[in-house]
Order: sequence, then structure tokens, then C-alpha cells
Amino acid sequence: MSVSIILPTYDESGNIIALVNKIIAEVSKSTMNYEVIVVDDNSPDKTAEICEKHFLKNRKVKTYIRRYDKGLARAILYGIKKSKKTITRFNGGWRYVRDFRPKPFSHG
Repeated sequence: MSVSIILPTYDESGNIIALVNKIIAEVSKSTMNYEVIVVDDNSPDKTAEICEKHFLKNRKVKTYIRRYDKGLARAILYGIKKSKKTITRFNGGWRYVRDFRPKPFSHG
């Protein structure tokens, strides 16, 4: 099984590295093939550039900058179009995450 995790972002420069690292740590506990797709709406705080630079050597993290046609729903759709995995999950950014644990990995 494989999963694409889509993160639509805007002005998340202070949170994006921690969020992606938390997702990678959680997903890495499984044998699942995954990718993290960051879709940024051209944040003035350079969220996408910070993410690209930090995860440059990690091929599982892909960052896209959308300069036009912005918005949360459109960012999610863009991420779905770019995804290459079987299951697609998305999250609205750090402010919406208390404990990111995709359902396939939840321990109840």
C-alpha cells in the first residue's frame, strides 16, 4: 500500500519543517510507501523555499508553489493531481494538527 500526504500551506514557515518531520517520523514506523506533497500558495514568508531547502535530499518530500488560482480547496486538488500513490490524505497545515497520525497507523 502507498499513501500521498498533501499539505496545503500559506505562511507556515515557522511550522512546516516540524510538521513534515512529524509526518515522516509517524509514517516511517510502517512499511508503507509514502510521499509528502507540500502545496504552497506563494507564501510571502517563503514557506515553500524553506521546505525545499530543508528536504532537498529527501525524495519523498515534494514541494510545489502555486502563484495563481490560490485557495485551500484548489491547493488540495492540485496536490491530488500531483500525487502518485494509491491513497491520498490531506491536512490543512500545522494549525490544524494536534497529533498527526494517519488512520492506517492509529493505535486505538
